[in-house]
Formats: sequence, C-alpha cells, structure tokens
Amino acid sequence: MTAISDILRGLRAIRQRLGPLWWYSALLFCTTRVGDVLNLYTGLFVLPGVLSVNDLGAVEPVTRLAGLGAIPLGIVGIVGAKYISAYHAAGEDGKIRHVMRDMLLLSLGSFMVFMIVLRLLYAPVCLRLHLSSPYLFAGLSGLALLACFQPVMGVLLQGMQRFRITAVAGLADPVLRLTGTLLLAPLFQICGYLFALLAAGVTSFCIGAWGLRTTLGGRRNNQSYYADGPEILRFALPVSILVIVGTFQGFVEPFVIKHFLSAQDSAGYYVACRFGYIPGYLVGSVGFVLLPLLSFRHERGDDTGAYAKQALLITIGVSAAGTVIIGLAAAWLLQLRQEWLQYLPYAPQVWKVGVITTLGSAISIYTTHELACRRLRFLWVIVPVTILEAACLYGCFGLAAFAHFLPAATMDALANLPRTLSFALWVMIATRGAILLGMLGQEMAQRRATS
Repeated sequence: MTAISDILRGLRAIRQRLGPLWWYSALLFCTTRVGDVLNLYTGLFVLPGVLSVNDLGAVEPVTRLAGLGAIPLGIVGIVGAKYISAYHAAGEDGKIRHVMRDMLLLSLGSFMVFMIVLRLLYAPVCLRLHLSSPYLFAGLSGLALLACFQPVMGVLLQGMQRFRITAVAGLADPVLRLTGTLLLAPLFQICGYLFALLAAGVTSFCIGAWGLRTTLGGRRNNQSYYADGPEILRFALPVSILVIVGTFQGFVEPFVIKHFLSAQDSAGYYVACRFGYIPGYLVGSVGFVLLPLLSFRHERGDDTGAYAKQALLITIGVSAAGTVIIGLAAAWLLQLRQEWLQYLPYAPQVWKVGVITTLGSAISIYTTHELACRRLRFLWVIVPVTILEAACLYGCFGLAAFAHFLPAATMDALANLPRTLSFALWVMIATRGAILLGMLGQEMAQRRATS
C-alpha cells in the first residue's frame, strides 16, 4: 500500500508540474497510442490479409462517405465544444443538458436526411468505387448512424474536460475494432470491417454516457441557452463553411484516387497512409485537450498564446521528425511481411503522406486556437485554396468530364499533366502548404496592425 501511495503522490506531483494541458495531453497520448498500435495492427496486418486489393483501396473513401452524414454534427461539435466549455466555466449545467438534448435531436434529423441522400447516391458511388455487396448499404447505414450520434458524446466529454473517460473509451474502441475485424472481415470483406467499426463505436458511446451520468442525469431541470442564440449563430455560420469544406476535402481526395486510378494504386495509397499517418498521432491528443482549455481561458480573459505556441512547436517538431524517420524506413518496413511486398513500389509515397500529415497537424493546432478565441479570419485562406484543390484533382484526373466546358488550350495543358498517385499527393502537399503560408501571412499582418 505504501508503494502505491508513493506512486500516486508522484503522479500528482508530475501533474502539478506539467499543468492541465500537458498532463491530460500525456494521458490521452499514452492511451490513444495504445489504440493507434491496435488500429495500425488492424489496418496493416489484418485487413491486407483478408481483403481483396479492390476492397482495401475502398476502405478510405467508404469510411469517409459514411462520415458525410455527420456534417451538421461536425458544425455543432465545434460550436458546442466552445460554448459547453463556457457554460462549464460558469457552472451552468442546466444549459449543458439543454444543449445535449438539442444535439441529440439534430443527430436524429441529420441521420434521416443522410439516409435519403445515401439511398439516391448509393448506386453511382458504388459504381465509381467498384464495389458490390448485399451488406454494404447496411454497413454504411450503421456507420452513418454512429457518425451522427458519436460526435455528441465527444463534444460533451471534451467541453466538460472529462479526459479520463475519454481515455477509457479510446482504449475500448480499438480493442473491439480489432476483435470485430478478425471475426467479421473474413466473412463479409469490407462490410465486416464496417460492422466492426459500428460495434466499437457504440461501445465507446455507452462508456461516455456512463461517465457523464452524474452531471447530466437525474431530474434536474434544463436551463435554456436560447438567449445566446444570436451570438452562437454568428459563430456557427463561418464554422459551417469550415466543416463543410474540410469534410468535402477529406472525401474527395481518396475518392479521386479510388475512382480514377487503378485498384493497385488505391490499395498502395491506403498502405502508404497507414504508415504516413503515424507522425500525426500527437495532434489528436493535444488538440482535444487544447480546445476546451483555451476556450476556458479565453472566456475568463486569460492569455492563450503560451499554450498555443507550445502545442504548435511541439506538434510540428514531433510530426516532422516522425515523417523523416518513417520516410527513410518505408522501403524496409514494406519488406517485413509477405502481403506488403506488392506495395513496395509505393514506399516513396509514405514520406509524402507524412508531409501532408505534418502540415495538416500545424493547420489543425492553429485553427483550434483561433476557434477557441472566436477568430475566424483563416477561413479566407482555407476555403478558396481547398476548393481550388478539388478543382485541380478533378480537372486533372477526370478530364473528360470537362471537355464541353473548358477551352481546347486548357484541355491540352491538363492532358499533359501526369495523372499518377504521386502527382495527386503533390497537389495535397501544395494545398496544405499554401494554407499554412496564408495563415502565417494573416498572423504577421495582424501583429503589424496591432503593434
């Protein structure tokens, strides 16, 4: 017992020294890294062995497709995390319960609308992704249901700073995902993987609900937050643009690769992403803790710059170092297992995915700080550049669709561009680089104006 007490006292001392940002970031980092290892095992060791090359290349766009139904909840998630943090700081639990009720109703409405859209788009999307399965619609529907409801729980846990419950749910999800994939993917191929994601997500949702039972349960009355409606609306409208553009980008990039390139290229992109995403593992842990902490400090009039600078510098440093390491080791790693050998020609793409991840991590930390402080001027950079990226990808790879709309000289110029996986990744790198440079220019201009 004495040894345990000493360990607990030591942990409390470390927590006090680190402060809430880095203590909870470290907690989430450790637990989510365990989850990442399990997810990495699922994605790199299990799925390539049980899925066909065609189905493996469809994993990214199919899972992103199911997430399109959560666009309204993505908007509400950012706005909700901001205002739940403010209500939590003011001790207004009644408003939090009211927000939760309205978010659940919105989730239900979003799911119903998305199901109509999915029914209309299902056949043409499956045709372009080269998929055919009697269980695919059921798997997409279940995943869409989860995508519409799970963000509600994430926002509540984040806004109320229930990071320990988040850590527990984050451990349960990958364990069940791996177990479900091992049991179901050999039987139902990509649909089995979707069913495994669904089971894991439902369990995580239930764990989060259990963790919030003392705050949101009981018979206490809700307290209306509608008086804050005009202020919330002014914040929500630009956030809506951000979420729609970001979700659209997340779907278009893998969709273009799967639709226009070969099955081998799309599968190679999937494998490259599994390795290339590793350098960005830190940003999810830091960003999740950073938003409510910065919002809390901003609402109280405290400085937010120090936390943001620490998070930005450490995230960029870790991600960049990870990209160099994983890029140099990619060819060696892809020779470690028999099922990876066919993707060895895609080793040079791993570092490019790592660069995309690093740039995206920096953008994410910066936008998290700006959202917490209700500054949305960065939209003037993100929105046009992202739209330009989508136009470039489709203009280069789906050239025939624009034959009647573009001048012959433009068509000839586009026809000379290399329609390869490497080119697509370079477009993604250029897009994120332009966004980051644009944000840096905005920040420098703002500082000159206030100095």
